Amino acid sequence: MDIMGKKVVHKHLGEGIISDYKVKNGVSYIVVDFSEDNHKEFLFPDIFKDFVKAKDEDFEEYAKELLEQKQKRDKEKEDAIKLQRKKEQKNLIRDEIISNKGRTPKRKNKINSTKKTSN
Repeated sequence: MDIMGKKVVHKHLGEGIISDYKVKNGVSYIVVDFSEDNHKEFLFPDIFKDFVKAKDEDFEEYAKELLEQKQKRDKEKEDAIKLQRKKEQKNLIRDEIISNKGRTPKRKNKINSTKKTSN
């Protein structure tokens, strides 16, 4: 969908028009013109979560779909990272057990006196 020129309403900044769309380092941004000298750059589609609504219902639906897809991908990435960390933790524990195998733990020797005390 072509999002250039679409009207949006920001919670605090009011009505604006999308004037640019760009991707920096794999992250999408939109530039919204609120007035001649007031241009703001926002993460896209993240900004549609809480702060911006589209005036066009089709565009609003499109932005929400993109947001849901992004949140799903982010959750999958987060879950994959958690799973990887668990695997690494298990491997560390296993490696520690293997490296300590056959070793007897050092014990502190208790000194027992064999001398009898006289009364």
